[in-house]
Amino acid sequence: MSSTRRRWCTLRQQCNCHNPFSELVQVSAYPSLVSQSVGYEQVADAPGRFIAHSNIGIAHQALGDAAAAAEEHEAALRCAVQMSSLAGESLACAHLGTVKASDDAPTAKACTERRLLLSRTLGDAVGKADAYLQLGLIAQEAREWAEAREAFEHAMREAELSGDQRVRELARCSVGIAEGSLRFEGMLAAAAEGAGREGDVA
Repeated sequence: MSSTRRRWCTLRQQCNCHNPFSELVQVSAYPSLVSQSVGYEQVADAPGRFIAHSNIGIAHQALGDAAAAAEEHEAALRCAVQMSSLAGESLACAHLGTVKASDDAPTAKACTERRLLLSRTLGDAVGKADAYLQLGLIAQEAREWAEAREAFEHAMREAELSGDQRVRELARCSVGIAEGSLRFEGMLAAAAEGAGREGDVA
C-alpha cells in the first residue's frame, strides 16, 4: 500500500465517513459536534479541513438540515480536489450524492456516477457496491425500474465480492422489488393496450 493510500485509510478511520450509510456518533452528540468543529476547518491543514467538513456535513444531515449538509460536503469535495486525492473525492461524492438524493436527483446521480468511477480506479469494492446501490435507489425513485434492477444487480455482485452482507441483502431485496414493479407496469400497459383495441372495434 502506498504512503498516500495509507494516509487516506487513516483519515477515513478518523472521520468515520467511509460509508454514506454509516453512523458517525450518537444522534444526541450531533449539535455538540457541529459547534466544536465549526472554525476548525478554517485553521486545519487540507486533510484536517476535509475531515471537519465531512463530519459537520454528516451531522447536519442527521439533524435534518440537507442544505447545510450539502454545503459542507461541497467544501469537503473542494478540499479533496485541492489535494488531488481520489479517495477523498470519492468520499465527498458519496456523501453529497446521498444528501442530494431527496431533492436533486440529477446532481445526486452525477455525484454517485463519479463515485463509481473513482471507486473503480481505486479498486474499492465497497465503494462500488454502495455507488451501484445508490444509483438503483435514484432510479427506483424515478420509477425507472429496468435501470434500477440493473444497478441493484451490480450492487449485489460487488457486495458479494467485498463480503458486505448488509448491502448484498438490501440489493437482493431491491432487485425483487424492481422486477415486480417492472412486471406490474408491463401488465398495466398490456391491459391499457387491450382496452384501446376493444374501443377501436366498438
